[in-house]
Amino acid sequence: ALKIKKSDQFVVGVNVENGSFGATICAERSGFVSARSQFGSLFKPEFIVIISSFKGENPIPPCGMCLQVMSEFVGPNFKIYLGSSKKITVEATLADFLPRAFSFEAQ
Repeated sequence: ALKIKKSDQFVVGVNVENGSFGATICAERSGFVSARSQFGSLFKPEFIVIISSFKGENPIPPCGMCLQVMSEFVGPNFKIYLGSSKKITVEATLADFLPRAFSFEAQ
């Protein structure tokens, strides 16, 4: 779920699996794409909560493709919360997962 700044709204994303793995879309990208389509080019994400099924204390972090898509819309201090349906176990930032994000600004 992606929290939108200055709003009580959350935009929910879901995994959409596909027999052709390259056509699969992760919940994180689904959420960002949905938010972009709902709020236009000026939407401001506040944070994202990623809930996954896991055993023990090992939540599943965003994949590299999702992290890169996030970096197109948010800064390095964007909060990413990971957990289960019972509790949040990790609070991190985009920079924690993607410390040297590719961007056109860096060139």
